[in-house]
Amino acid sequence: MANARIIPLFYVWEKGSVRVMARVEGDGGAAAKQSEITGILLKITRLPSLTVVVPPLLVVANVIFDTLLTDSRWTKDAIGYNFAHVIDGATYLTKADEIHRLEYTFDPSGAGEFDFPVPLDVMPRQIHGLT
Repeated sequence: MANARIIPLFYVWEKGSVRVMARVEGDGGAAAKQSEITGILLKITRLPSLTVVVPPLLVVANVIFDTLLTDSRWTKDAIGYNFAHVIDGATYLTKADEIHRLEYTFDPSGAGEFDFPVPLDVMPRQIHGLT
């Protein structure tokens, strides 16, 4: 397993949920399949406080798809995505004005782990009259 591709920075609302989508590929560039991933760990680090939260392990069958999807939520390219995970903002994105670094660690069968970092800039809702 080699990599996952993603846009470098997202802006999200405090306590707002966010869907992380990516194309996870193997060493040869082919899209990874569920049977090729044995586990996925998510770690959330708040910067600059360095507070770390580790939610429960992700269920591979719920977040990795065996075919590339190209629905209306995916606007990056015409190839598609095979990884989608929704972060519960009310639980994990509660601190505005900090960068939250999501780090997914994929454990592929027969190869070494690889990390997939996703930085989120969490914006306070009250500045836009949202509660």
